[in-house]
Amino acid sequence: MWRAFAAYFPARLVKTADLDPAGHYLLVAHPHGILALSSWLSFATDATGFSAAFPGVDLRVATLESNFRVPLLREYCLLHGLCGAGRAELNTILSGKPGQSVLLVVGGAAEALLASPGSYDLVLNARKGFVRLAMKSGASLVPVIAYGETDTFHTYIPAPSSRAAAVIRSIKRTCGFSTPLCWGTGLFGGEFLAAAVQPYRTLTLAGWGFLPLSTPLTTVIGPPLAVEQVPQPSDAQVDAVHAQYVRSLKQLWADTADKYGKGHRRELAIVL
Repeated sequence: MWRAFAAYFPARLVKTADLDPAGHYLLVAHPHGILALSSWLSFATDATGFSAAFPGVDLRVATLESNFRVPLLREYCLLHGLCGAGRAELNTILSGKPGQSVLLVVGGAAEALLASPGSYDLVLNARKGFVRLAMKSGASLVPVIAYGETDTFHTYIPAPSSRAAAVIRSIKRTCGFSTPLCWGTGLFGGEFLAAAVQPYRTLTLAGWGFLPLSTPLTTVIGPPLAVEQVPQPSDAQVDAVHAQYVRSLKQLWADTADKYGKGHRRELAIVL
């Protein structure tokens, strides 16, 4: 099923370097987009061939811990090998058997609210906990860029002073997740199908809808950044490694954006 869903976009995985199965890795994906579909397809479901590209790397995708408190959703997350994003659980995984690794989409709910087609606006300066986690466990940091992720839905970003923005901020503050104003395509939203059912458009949901748009998704995994293990890193040490990671991410963008991010309207920007 997930391979068919990946073919809908289509989605693919691009490997730029090997990952030694004897190591531990903290993969960090950008941008989050509305639903982080690239991360789901490439890492949670293996629909784009991660396990074949990186044999021996046992990857877990981290998600909100609250997802494990909802009946049935908890079982669904466990079925796909997801783990909670709490520090203790992530540290246990990254300190475990060789090859055990984690993927984080660090921009989270805040970054989802910045998503718009063709944009790559990241929440990263305000995210340093993942660096501290890597330093404590000695896991290498691996930058991941999900080209096309922000193109999967149309979005409307309300003015910061508007009532709509205030409601969205309140939901995020209360629930821990965001509710971007977005829309995709209908059940029969493809060009051919939409034309075929044009006379019955309102009945068949051929126009606006909640399905993601069919747009190419290319997930590029960069080379690992080795991180020295420091049991209790200082803020200055964390800042230094964070700066190294940002440079690695920007270099990955410089090396791959023209080839895989042809639809981007703006350059990669760290805005928060």
